Amino acid sequence: KRIAIKMLQEQHRGDAELERLLIEEAKLGAQLSHRNLLSVQDLGADDGVYFVRMDLVDGGDLDALCRPGVPDVPLALLIAEEVALALMYVHSLADPEGRPLGLVHRDVSPSNVLLSKDGNVLLADFGIARELSSETNVTETHEVVGSLYFRAPEVLQGYSVDERADVYSLGRLLEWLLTGQLPRNHLPAPVPRGDRLSDDLCEAYDRIIKRATESVPD
Repeated sequence: KRIAIKMLQEQHRGDAELERLLIEEAKLGAQLSHRNLLSVQDLGADDGVYFVRMDLVDGGDLDALCRPGVPDVPLALLIAEEVALALMYVHSLADPEGRPLGLVHRDVSPSNVLLSKDGNVLLADFGIARELSSETNVTETHEVVGSLYFRAPEVLQGYSVDERADVYSLGRLLEWLLTGQLPRNHLPAPVPRGDRLSDDLCEAYDRIIKRATESVPD
């Protein structure tokens, strides 16, 4: 079976914070089982270097695949729906006693959405996922991890977050898939009128993107 090995780049090995994040990602990934999540198989160390063994995706990430241009509307909607299914699963996870785990991915962005050649859509990289009780996602070097364009304001500001932060990111992802424009200043991109979206889809776009990307979670 072909696999992928994930490890820290050589210059970062020995960084206790980054090693902790990698170990946390492996432990969390091993608990997850969903067709739209990248499967983590094992965590190990070789000569003091930590590594994560995971399934190999024969394809690429959404960021790279969309550089020539965003996908047609039906495919864009399908990708967003598959990512939504992955997030719904993650947000609904509970412990053996039925208490919600309160997991939040925190970095739903094109580079973390993988598309395989056989048509699978997979959400990857839970390296900065946190439980709801966590107060911040900022590393010890005070660098915000992840793609800034797709991050909810409360995440960027280091506040405690819940699953609504992932809903915000999903809204930004859908916006980008449909318009090809990166969100800036947390303002919605213009509705892509014309041949790309029908009137019904334009109306739905307005409603869904506006609600998902509200700057205030409430």
